Formats: sequence, C-alpha cells, structure tokens
Amino acid sequence: MEFATEQSLHPRRLIEFLDSQPAGVYRIKGLVRLGDSTLAVHTVGDHISIDKAPKRAGLASGANLVLIGTHLDGDTITERLHALVDDAPDPDHERSMLVLGKYLR
Repeated sequence: MEFATEQSLHPRRLIEFLDSQPAGVYRIKGLVRLGDSTLAVHTVGDHISIDKAPKRAGLASGANLVLIGTHLDGDTITERLHALVDDAPDPDHERSMLVLGKYLR
C-alpha cells in the first residue's frame, strides 16, 4: 500500500511508527521531508535505516511511503500514518530530530 502527504511528518512519531510497524508489514520504503532535509527511509522486518536523500530526490514537502506485506489492514494503517503528520509545528524541532540519530547513516 502507498501513503503520500504534502504535510510534514513529526520525527518522533515517525520513529515510533517504524519501531512498532503494523501487523503484516515486512518492508517500508520511501522519502520523507523533515525540515530542510529529505530522507530515504528503509525498513526490513525490525531493521530500520534512514539515509540523507540526494537533492535530486525532488520531494518538496511531506512524505511518499510504500508499505509491503501480507494481510494488511489498510484502514488502520492509513489512520496510523495520518497520525504522523506534524499538524502543529514543533517548537523544539531540532531536539525532535535527535531521535533519528540512531538510524541515520
């Protein structure tokens, strides 16, 4: 299944989602825009890696993610993904970004 939004995602919520993936998901990949950075997100099982994407990746804002798995509950997953949206700009954005350090390559 695919998820796309033009709204920014909250870094902590993103990591929480990746750490506790929905049932049946075994792969997630895509691009996420956080602040001034575009990041490539990759998961296989419980392994998470996040790389800085090249400038040519072309994601102006938001996120484009693909979730691969079996017997996925699309409604529940979509609801969880929409909860990642950073609806109120985080006043401590720089601190929130620190949570990515463990996964950033």
